Amino acid sequence: MCRRFIVGSLALQVALSYILLPLSPALAEMPSLDRSMLEGPSKSTGESLPLLRPIPLRLAAATPAQEAIAEAARARAMLSPTGRDIAEQIGVMGLIDELIDVRNQLTDNPALTLKHMQLKQKLLQTVLIASLQVRDATARIDHEVAELNRLSGGLQDQRDRALKTNTMANIFGNGAMNEIGQAGEMKTNEVPGEIVELVSGALVVALGGLALRQQNGSSKPMPSKPNMLAKVLGCPTDKDTEYPPVIWNYLNRAPAGSTSIKTRLQILTEQWQQYKTIERPKSPKSRKRTADLTNTAVPNRVSLELLGDRIAMLGDVKAEIFQMDRDLLELLLNVQGL
Repeated sequence: MCRRFIVGSLALQVALSYILLPLSPALAEMPSLDRSMLEGPSKSTGESLPLLRPIPLRLAAATPAQEAIAEAARARAMLSPTGRDIAEQIGVMGLIDELIDVRNQLTDNPALTLKHMQLKQKLLQTVLIASLQVRDATARIDHEVAELNRLSGGLQDQRDRALKTNTMANIFGNGAMNEIGQAGEMKTNEVPGEIVELVSGALVVALGGLALRQQNGSSKPMPSKPNMLAKVLGCPTDKDTEYPPVIWNYLNRAPAGSTSIKTRLQILTEQWQQYKTIERPKSPKSRKRTADLTNTAVPNRVSLELLGDRIAMLGDVKAEIFQMDRDLLELLLNVQGL
């Protein structure tokens, strides 16, 4: 029995030696336990129990590819919602991604410096072209507004002259003729004086009605030609009143960060309808009013009131287009560090 036990013990030791032999170098490198690694009293006996301290883990260093991806993500995060929105509209998001990619490789590959400069120049050139298209559209609107102001000034002069003449006629009709009528009333026959006073009263009424009409000013014929409101209000345009595609896309896009899905053009149209500048789409007067505002009516006559509405609406469109310049500036500020 003892022999069997001894033989079994020897066999077990041999087996353990074969198992532990390959692990001996790793075990040798492990720190030995000492009293500093024994912590915590036993709840039952109060004696210290051996507790292993946690061994800190070392994370593997990020690869260059992973660092480049992280840097690209940080660079894209530099774009504000407005900057990202305008970048998508003018089609430079892919160019910005490529620029970030090349910049991250400059440290390891200085030969990419020239390509980096070319990409940045292409980005600035695209933004500049978009900004100049904004200036082109607003310059054409300014030209139309200047022409409308000249027409409005001429009609205002005609109105002022008519009102001056009407005032003088009122003085004569209400003053001089009334006095003549009073003087003509004789004791024996008052009929001549009363007739003069009756004519004077009728003249005052007629001149008063004419004055009310003259306050709105006269109208003037004008050649039918689409203006910069034509496309905005859904009317045919010509080459002089067509908007650049980037401007038209901007107007038909919701503002960045807006909680509403309404486009800039829809918001502008609703404001005009609210202030009765234009009629509702299904209104009977809508078609004629739209033709008058877009200068496409046949025959075409303009009044002071119509000219004032055109000038105000063109100013609203110009102000909305100019907002694109602010968005382009914000994009440049976002990417200036690339």
